[in-house]
Amino acid sequence: MTSGENWVGYHVLTHLVLHKWFRQKSRPVSGFLILDQPSQAHYPPEKDADDGSIVSLADEDKTAVQKLFSLIAEVAREIAPSLQVILLDHAELNEDWFDAAVIKRWRHGRKLVPLDWIDS
Repeated sequence: MTSGENWVGYHVLTHLVLHKWFRQKSRPVSGFLILDQPSQAHYPPEKDADDGSIVSLADEDKTAVQKLFSLIAEVAREIAPSLQVILLDHAELNEDWFDAAVIKRWRHGRKLVPLDWIDS
């Protein structure tokens, strides 16, 4: 596994295949998968646009991010409702299926943990 793209791709694919196999065999494995920044090999933090747009990426990087996210979404739909994929990433795709899958956007001062939860 020489490149970041290969490393991420193999890991994501392995997790998706295992979760599919676990469901097919009715194995008692938790039905969620958390992926943190799988686009990082193509969309490093220094390229992060204010809105998460991938427009500034080279064409091959855009295509790779779109294919990766599309694969994750396709497998999640296929295995649903027994698998929930939680994807944490900076990159955002300008696609209807992507927008429909986003539950919350943590940008522009929005916090995952509200500040009023923190004890003073």
